[in-house]
Parts: sequence; C-alpha cells; structure tokens
Amino acid sequence: MIAIIFAHPSHDSFNYAILRTVTDKLNAEGREYQVIDLYADRFDPVMNVGDLTHYESGGTESERISMYQDILSKSTVVFFIFPIWWGEVPAILKGFFDKVMQPGIAYHIGEDAIIPGLSVTRTVIITTSEAQSVIFSSYIEGFFIPYTLATIGLTGAEWYNCEDADTGSRNHREAFLARIASIA
Repeated sequence: MIAIIFAHPSHDSFNYAILRTVTDKLNAEGREYQVIDLYADRFDPVMNVGDLTHYESGGTESERISMYQDILSKSTVVFFIFPIWWGEVPAILKGFFDKVMQPGIAYHIGEDAIIPGLSVTRTVIITTSEAQSVIFSSYIEGFFIPYTLATIGLTGAEWYNCEDADTGSRNHREAFLARIASIA
C-alpha cells in the first residue's frame, strides 16, 4: 500500500495540486493508497502529558493515531507533501512524528542501536519553497532523510522541491506537476 502524508492547511494551494497530481496518477494506475491529510483531520500536533505517558508505554488512546500507525505499518511506499516553512517541516508534521512514531511501532530499542520498525522501500518527499533547494538540502538530505526517516525504516528516499512555488510562473508550476506525475 501507499501512504500519502499531506501537511498543508489549504485545499486551494499548490501543495494540494501536487497531492491531486499524485492521487490522479495512482488512481489511473489502479494503485492502492491512503491519504493522511493532517489539517483536514484536525490532527493535534502537541504532545501533552497524557500522550507522553502512553507514548512511553508504546500505546495511545487516540483512534486517529492508531489508524495512522496501521496505515504506515501496511505501507511499502510513503509520500510526504508539504511546504518548507522556516527552513523545516511544518509544525503539524513534526507533531505527527512526535506522536505517531512510537516505540514498538516505528522503532525498537536494540542493544546498540535503534532498530527500524517500518518497512518502507520508497519514500518520496515533495516540498515547495520560495528559496532555492540548495538552502534546504542540509536539512532535508543531511538530517530529515538519514536521521528521521531512515531511523524508523522509511528508506529509498527521493526529494523533489518546487522552488519559487508562489512567485514562479504558471508554466514553472505546471512543469513541476508534470515531473511529479512522471515519478508518482
């Protein structure tokens, strides 16, 4: 199965156009997928005391978190679609990792290392920004991919960033969508 984690509040956004491009391609090919739309789901990214108590025991009282964990545990491909804000992932996506990627689900503590708990062989990161990709490559390629994603078993990472997402031309955005359609 394919999981798509979407982290943008507006369905009128270019990020949503990217999501539609991916889902249109998957639908056309008859591929099974599940979209996790964090804003539409009203996901609360804040880790509170109750969440932390359950997290430490590898559990949750949230049906939504359990559902997200189930989707991820069944997925071999994961797409992330989000804008780069302040040089990083949006807070809601950071909270998704904080609350959903629990021990016993996303990873296990081994004697000498963390053992990944997920078995994702292709991870596609699609981002938008106003600045050039090179500015964010140390974060995405130097930290997010090897230390966040690979640590929990999201491997085979590919990163695609649409620079000048808001200020670029319509042709620029359409060319990016065509590129995304070709890789989805």
